[in-house]
Amino acid sequence: MDIKLIATDLDGTFLNSNHVTIPQENIEAFKKAHEMGIKVAIASGRTKILTNYLTEQLPFLDYLITSNGACVYDLNTRKEICSTLIEYEQSVEIFNILDEYGLLYEIYFDGECYMNSKSYSMFTPQNVAPHIYSLLKNFIKEVPDLATLLNGKGMEKLNILSLTAKQRREIEKKVSLIGDFSFASSFPIDECRDGNLEITHKNSNKGYAVKSLAEALGLTSENVMCFGDGENDCTMLNFADHSFAMANGSDYAKKSAKMLTNSNDNCGVAKAIKKYVFKEYMDIKRFKGAIFDLDGTLLDSMHIWYDVDKEFFRRRNLKVTPEYIEIIKNMHLAAAAVYTIEKYNIKESVEEIVEEWLSLCAEAYLNDVALKDGAYEFMQMLHNNGIKMAFATASEKVVCEETLKKHKIFDIFSTYAYVSEINIGKTEPDIYLLAAERLGLDASECIVFEDIIEGISSAKRGNFVTCGVYDKSSAQDEQLIKNTADYYIKSFRELL
Repeated sequence: MDIKLIATDLDGTFLNSNHVTIPQENIEAFKKAHEMGIKVAIASGRTKILTNYLTEQLPFLDYLITSNGACVYDLNTRKEICSTLIEYEQSVEIFNILDEYGLLYEIYFDGECYMNSKSYSMFTPQNVAPHIYSLLKNFIKEVPDLATLLNGKGMEKLNILSLTAKQRREIEKKVSLIGDFSFASSFPIDECRDGNLEITHKNSNKGYAVKSLAEALGLTSENVMCFGDGENDCTMLNFADHSFAMANGSDYAKKSAKMLTNSNDNCGVAKAIKKYVFKEYMDIKRFKGAIFDLDGTLLDSMHIWYDVDKEFFRRRNLKVTPEYIEIIKNMHLAAAAVYTIEKYNIKESVEEIVEEWLSLCAEAYLNDVALKDGAYEFMQMLHNNGIKMAFATASEKVVCEETLKKHKIFDIFSTYAYVSEINIGKTEPDIYLLAAERLGLDASECIVFEDIIEGISSAKRGNFVTCGVYDKSSAQDEQLIKNTADYYIKSFRELL
């Protein structure tokens, strides 16, 4: 990743769930990114006055995007770069529609928030979400008439603080007759729960603002990382090539983002920045040992086992299923044979089935199995840096060792551990602990490379640092692996 700009939402994303506190881990991650020359920005639905106490905690912050993209500020020059406002005449027409419904709403204008007297009288803890009331109560200004306040000028945003799903549909339909606008929600509405509705100029959204800022800096979407949790974050999550929805985020955000990260309360912003941006976060030299799975991690071999299973079942007029593959993938061959016999009532011995499997795969391993991209070079780098290596595999000795020798990496390993030695699959950390013991190292001194979520999860329980390795066979678990592992790579070349 060549990240040059990081933009994050505030509520539900950069702040913890009290909507007030920035976790120290997030502050430190943003500061470090800034010190690396990366531009850092806040992109919030709040107006400027509602962000001032937060930006004071981030004196290094470069840019502030407010009101869902209506205003963009350069915090280094203390100047507004641009604003995209709802025109005065349109604003007045929208006020009239909302007043007919008797809805509670606020407007953002000139960096502050206002309500007319009718809305202000309804602004109580009983009528709005508690965190919204706590946030706004000290900043809302009451005015008799909003049109008089605007005095011919445009407004940044209008926020209906509480309405039903039916009211939202009706309001959007009526307001759309006035002109083109952006509609979004920062906390969800459904048929059973009221929420809010934010109305801005059609070009006033976080995606448009982040895109414009990136272009002004000479950047493309490839250089941008964004974080968000709500519907009003979707446009920037769609724009950035490196976008993250929070684990606590809405379905809208999760569908728009390229990846998921931890929740806001678990400092998901900081964790993703550390994982994907900070190169030193991946400093392999801090480890004394590296433990590798073989199939799907070092060896591009998982297709071989699928072909073996397919042929084995064909010979018996049976059909291999994805469920079967999923269950046996963590087992050594003898255990898989026992399961197969019991599952399909096959009248053959464990030894006969294992022998057949080995016969089917032996030649293919020698002739058709390649190393994963960059694996050889990466292992040489580890060896040259004095990092001891072991492999921990559910495969069989007779199959894998000749393949490792063919690719000239067998002698690089200091030791190895086979699942068949302990009869415990990779759903438990025992195989990795055995490998570490044979290396003469503690688990905390080792990093485990794995392509399956079961192995990564159990290795973490064993106190290992983990690195997920992409493989087509486990692509369905890719996002879960990314969220679980300490690191994630598509290719070992990323670590060279």
